[in-house]
Amino acid sequence: ENGLEHTKAHDALSDVLVTIKLAQMIKEKQPKLFDYLFQLSNKAAIQKLVNTGKPFIYTSGKYSNDTQKTTIVAKLADHLDKSGKVDGVLVYDLRVDPSQFSKLTVKELVEAWRWKDKEDKSVRLPVKTMKFNRCPAIAPLEVITKAKNSTEILDRLQLDMAKIEDNLTILQKMSGFVDKINKALEIMNSEQEQKFKESNKHVDEQIYEGFIGGTDSQIAKKIQTVEPSELSGLSKSFKDQRMKKLLPLYKARNFPSSLTSEEAENWQRYLKEQLMAGGQNSKLAEFFSKLEQVSEQSGLTKQQQSIIEDLDLYGQSLIFED
Repeated sequence: ENGLEHTKAHDALSDVLVTIKLAQMIKEKQPKLFDYLFQLSNKAAIQKLVNTGKPFIYTSGKYSNDTQKTTIVAKLADHLDKSGKVDGVLVYDLRVDPSQFSKLTVKELVEAWRWKDKEDKSVRLPVKTMKFNRCPAIAPLEVITKAKNSTEILDRLQLDMAKIEDNLTILQKMSGFVDKINKALEIMNSEQEQKFKESNKHVDEQIYEGFIGGTDSQIAKKIQTVEPSELSGLSKSFKDQRMKKLLPLYKARNFPSSLTSEEAENWQRYLKEQLMAGGQNSKLAEFFSKLEQVSEQSGLTKQQQSIIEDLDLYGQSLIFED
């Protein structure tokens, strides 16, 4: 038990407050760790480490719990934002033998990169985007290899340094692989943007593509008079698929406290999709971009800097919610 109360999980305010309290706890219990990670809020420090050409340690909420969400990665290429500015890097997880991906076409790499169903036993392409402005938890490899208890740490993280070195050697010899990865990323970003446009139109804009008639029109009028707790039951009565999909959104937007646990989870999933969809053009990417612009302004007061840090923590809590 860490002593943190989190009685309203997935509630936006509760989530960000718990994130801040967790940061305060780390600062109190592990001040050196906190100071080191806080330095990584400086993009120049991050870029200096990742651009050495050497593998480095990377801890991310997107890695497995079985390995303490930590691995050793190698930089593949710079990641560019939509204006062409370097905003991060693409990294490869050196736990995984890259030779199995060496002869894949761009389209095959796209398929290998997609999230897999539990039933799918094929190996997912272990490439991730690491953004500089999201305070990635990274460290030089020497933090482990030169530690007094390095063997214990490697065992706990399930890291085999011989395999790591072999995989790095293979990766460095794979001519043309990085170019294909960049092309695969372009395809996936394009698909995300298209999916985002279609999903937005499907949920909220299709209502203007035709009249709501017959019994559906009568049910729609009834929505305004029933109790919030009775709204879910009306969904089955609709024949128009647009109304079936709009009703849960109507309930969540107007009566959030009346949602069941399942409805609340669906609503949070929908919100996250709206924030994350669109790749580099997503609303969350825009949020971090604007936050970065504000943080680089001169003459900020300590209070303003604190607000920026809290907003960044809130954004991080949305990213790593999974």
